[in-house]
Amino acid sequence: MEAPDEGSFADMLAGSEAGPRRRFQVGEKVAGKIIQIGEDVAFLELGSGVAEAMIETVELKDEAGNLAARVGDIIDAVVVKATDRGAVVSKGHGRATRDHAREAVIEAAHTGLPVEGVVKAVNKGGLEVEVHGVRAFCPISQIDVRFVGDASAFVGQKLLFKVTRADGRDAVLSRRALLEEERAQKAAETRARLAPGAVFDGVVTSVQDYGAFVDIGGVEGLVHVSELAWDRVSKPQDLLSAGDAVQVQVLRIDEDPKKGERIGLSVKALAPRPEPAAPAPGAEGAERPARPSPPPPPRVGDVVQATVDKVESFGVFVRFAGGRGLVPASETGTPRGADLRRSFKVGDTIQALVSAIDEQGRIRLSKTEAEHAAERAEAREYMAKAPRAQGKGFGTLGDLLRQKLEKK
Repeated sequence: MEAPDEGSFADMLAGSEAGPRRRFQVGEKVAGKIIQIGEDVAFLELGSGVAEAMIETVELKDEAGNLAARVGDIIDAVVVKATDRGAVVSKGHGRATRDHAREAVIEAAHTGLPVEGVVKAVNKGGLEVEVHGVRAFCPISQIDVRFVGDASAFVGQKLLFKVTRADGRDAVLSRRALLEEERAQKAAETRARLAPGAVFDGVVTSVQDYGAFVDIGGVEGLVHVSELAWDRVSKPQDLLSAGDAVQVQVLRIDEDPKKGERIGLSVKALAPRPEPAAPAPGAEGAERPARPSPPPPPRVGDVVQATVDKVESFGVFVRFAGGRGLVPASETGTPRGADLRRSFKVGDTIQALVSAIDEQGRIRLSKTEAEHAAERAEAREYMAKAPRAQGKGFGTLGDLLRQKLEKK
């Protein structure tokens, strides 16, 4: 047994009476009364009335790890270290139990079998875990398959771990390794029935402005904002949060050579389509206009009426029927380096042209291109109405513009 630091004796005896003390012999059998129990060691008096010895607290626990002794109990022990200040004693079986537990942890590292541990504390690097009385460490990167910002929520929990490394002194654990194995097994089962039209119970892993990512059993897919509900959804975060359980239907499975598999999911496909509103009471036969269906997803080239939602130095975020997007500073029609907050206010309405939609559904718009499109439309309308010249000559201004456009 590794003896506690003798400095502990100095603290233990600081308030004791001064005077000569009996020096115990290593191997001597003693009977001691417990006078104090700490987290790591307990203090005993061996007949003098003051603290004369210490014993590791683990030796006072039963096989389940529960403390089996209390202050005032008398225990039999053997002196394993003796000094002028006192003695360190052992019941004998505590060391055997602790060594057996460490051997079991080392064996688990070799076999890969999971072990159960209780999270005792958190430090900067990860979790302090107790496995069958053996202290072990789980790095913060090995707590979960996703980033863990605050690990304090795990304190007190009893969890399964995989022992990645263990020897006579240290034991390193990984919960992530077990979760990844479980995830891989679930993914194989999911892919066996993965096809358009299949329905899965999933868990929301993250929510973005363009939709929600859902884990359907070791495999992740995207519910686009347009597939969340039959009504128009401006902010997916108002409907879903990470950790929410949700039922989804597979819409499509696309293979991207660069980014791999992309799975499109839908929540609204499993919800009944809203019926038209019933006639007002008392108005027999009265008909109300059918409830408008949600706007279709925007397409590149569409000109939309958008409302300013947020103004940043790099651009203006806008909302419109069918989605939300960004008008970069270079596409706002303002001079380079201008303060956009002076030109745009939250709630302003502008015309913008959808210029690009990336793989994740993020939309880029241009106020400048929308203005150019409007000018071209006005020119075409003017030329279509302008009278054509009769006979020879240069013709009207409309004819000249028409000829110029036709050459283009």
